[in-house]
Amino acid sequence: MAEEKEPSPAEEEKKSEAQWLTAQAAASFLGITVGRLDHLRRNGQIAAKKVGWFSYQYDVNVLMAYANRLAGGHQSSEPTAESTSQSTSTLQEAVTQMPTPARKEVYADDADKRPIVRMANAILVSGIEAGASDISLESDRTHVRVRIRVDGTLQELLAIPNYVETALINRYLVMAELNPSTRRPQQGVFSVLHGETHLNLRVSYLPILRGSKLAMRLYDCTNLPSVWDLGMSEDIGSEIGSVATYENGLILFVGSPGEGATTTAFAFLKGLNTPERYLCTLEEQMSYSVEGLSQIYWKPQNNLTPQTILPTLLRQDPDILFVGDIDTAENLEFALQVAEQGITVIATLHAPDSVHALFRLMRLGVSSERLQSVLRCICAQRLVRKICPNCKTAVTVETGEITYKGVGCATCQNRGYKGRTAVFEILWMNRVIGEALSLSSSYLTIQEIALANRLRPFQTTIREMIGEGTIAYEEGIAVSYG
Repeated sequence: MAEEKEPSPAEEEKKSEAQWLTAQAAASFLGITVGRLDHLRRNGQIAAKKVGWFSYQYDVNVLMAYANRLAGGHQSSEPTAESTSQSTSTLQEAVTQMPTPARKEVYADDADKRPIVRMANAILVSGIEAGASDISLESDRTHVRVRIRVDGTLQELLAIPNYVETALINRYLVMAELNPSTRRPQQGVFSVLHGETHLNLRVSYLPILRGSKLAMRLYDCTNLPSVWDLGMSEDIGSEIGSVATYENGLILFVGSPGEGATTTAFAFLKGLNTPERYLCTLEEQMSYSVEGLSQIYWKPQNNLTPQTILPTLLRQDPDILFVGDIDTAENLEFALQVAEQGITVIATLHAPDSVHALFRLMRLGVSSERLQSVLRCICAQRLVRKICPNCKTAVTVETGEITYKGVGCATCQNRGYKGRTAVFEILWMNRVIGEALSLSSSYLTIQEIALANRLRPFQTTIREMIGEGTIAYEEGIAVSYG
C-alpha cells in the first residue's frame, strides 16, 4: 500500500488560507488587530488551533469574549449564554464572508447583510439625505463620534461604541482603495449612487491620540449648480467667461477650506463646456465628474505625474485646463508653465480673499513680474447662510436698522437658516498691482489699488444682502470679519 504523501508547506498554507482569512475578518470586525491576536496567542491569553505553518484558527466565541473585555462598560466581561448566542449570530454574518473588493462605484443603500457594511451605508444615506457637505468619524475615549456638516455647521449624527471603530473605518478605507493596515495620513476617493443621485466622496484619514479621524467630503455630480445658482452676477460671470475664452493665462478661484471654490470652478467649467471647446481636468484626487470634460487623475506612486502627462496632453491641444488645488510651489510652477504656453489654466487656491491670494502666490515663490504677465483674475468667495423663508421675521438690530432673521421652524430644524449662497469679489490683475507687489507693498496698499481698479469687496455685497433680507445681520457680520 502506497504511503500517504505528506502535504507540502505550500499546500498546507493554501489549505489554511480560508480559516486564516476568516480569523482576520473576525478580528477586524471586533477592532482587534491581527498583530494583537498573535501577541495574545503567544502569551497564552487566547487559545488558537494551528492549521498551517503560520496560520491559526480562532474560535468566534473566544474572540467575542475578548472583545467584551475590551468594551469595558458596553457589555459584561463574561457574557451569558443567551447574549453570546445573539452576538455570535450577528458576528457570523460578518465573518462568513470576506469584505468585497473595492469598487469604483457602490450603492449607498446596498442590501448587504454584514453589520459593518449596513452601518457604513446607513451613515452615508443619513448624510446624503440631510444635505451634508461633509461626514466625519472621530475616535473618543468610549465611543466614535459621527458628525455631519449641514450649511457650514457641524451636527452630531450619532455615537457608536469604540470597539467597532477599526472595522467601520476600515470599511471606508477599502471603499476608497486605501490601505487599512497602516496608521499614516491617507487620501482617496470613491463614488456612490443613491437613488438617481451620483456623488463622489473624497476621503481623508488621520491617526489621532485616541484612535483615528476620518472625513469624507461629498460632491454631488448629478446636481452640479451653475455659477448663477451659486450667486454670481451675470456681468461678472460673463466677463470671466470672456477672459477664459479669448485670452490665455491663469484664472484662480479662491476661498478658505470648505468655502466651495472647487464647486464654483466646476460650475464655471460646466458653463464653458460646448462642442467647440476641448476642456480637460488634471487632478490628483477626483472631486466632480462632469460629462463632456476629459478628466485625468494622476498617481505619483505609479510615476504618473502632471509633468509626465503634460507633453502628451499638449499634443491634444486643450483649450482650457483645470489643474485642481495649488497647494505647493511645484503645483504653482506647473500651472504657470502651462499658462505660458498659450492655454487657459483654471485652478483653486486656499486664501481668505483675493488680496491675500496674491501674497500667498508670492510666498510660494513666483515673482511679481511673472504674476503680472500670466495671472488674469482672482475670483474669491465666501459662503453665507440664507434666512429660512418659512420663519423669516423682521427685527431691529443694535444700529437701529430693520433687518430680518429666521426664528426657527420645522423646515429649518429650528436653526433659522436654510441653504447657503456665495459672495464673490473679483480682482483683475494689471500693471499697477504688479508694480506695487514688486515694491513689497503692504496688504492695505494693494487693497486700495485693487479697490480703485474695479474690486468690489465682500463687505459691500454682504451689506446689500442684509438690506434685501437674504441673510441675517449676525451672519453678515460673522462672514465679513470672521
